[in-house]
Amino acid sequence: MSVIENILNNKGFEVSSVYNGVINKDNWQRHSWSVLIQGNGLFIEVDYGKGMGHSADDGVTADDIIPCIIMDSSFAGESFEEFCDMLGYDKYDDYGRYNERSEEIWNACKEQLDNFEALGFTEEELEAIRNYIDDEGL
Repeated sequence: MSVIENILNNKGFEVSSVYNGVINKDNWQRHSWSVLIQGNGLFIEVDYGKGMGHSADDGVTADDIIPCIIMDSSFAGESFEEFCDMLGYDKYDDYGRYNERSEEIWNACKEQLDNFEALGFTEEELEAIRNYIDDEGL
């Protein structure tokens, strides 16, 4: 059992997923899943995708989804401008307004962070997960 699976298990959380098939969104064709992390009366739902170089037969594990949530969430505390600068998103559209798609992604990351924080991971647990992600190259 991995560090992530062990922490989720100790907290009473389970990860389940439903395969949605192949989708093409934002010019990225990928296998798509709806993922549910739940336990102790708490839950979050996230969409997850794997590129076509991966097999859909492998499904989705906690070691797949949790590193993605943490990575996405790590940029959510930044201002919109900083978020775009760090990740290479367009800040403005052709009319000088905030780029709607970039802003949607930024807001989705903020929402995902709020939802993930609501699961009540301690700083010690999050640090153990981050170290595992770094050590395993996830």
